[in-house]
Amino acid sequence: MKIATKTTMDEPELTAAKILKSIGSALKEPYLGCPESLFARLNGLWPGLINMGTRSQNRVARGFAKP
Repeated sequence: MKIATKTTMDEPELTAAKILKSIGSALKEPYLGCPESLFARLNGLWPGLINMGTRSQNRVARGFAKP
C-alpha cells in the first residue's frame, strides 16, 4: 500500500522504540514523527486543509481496506 499511496513508513522496531520513549515522557499527547506532528497541529487549526491534502491517498487506501 505504501507504494500505491506514495507514502513512507517507519520500521516496526523504530516505532516500538518511539512508543516506549513516549510512555516514559511527561508529554500529554506525544506524536511519533515529524510529519505526523505537523499534520496533527495543522489539523487542529484547519481540518479541511489536511483532508484536501490526503484525499487522493485516501481513495487509493480504500482499495486495500477489508470490508
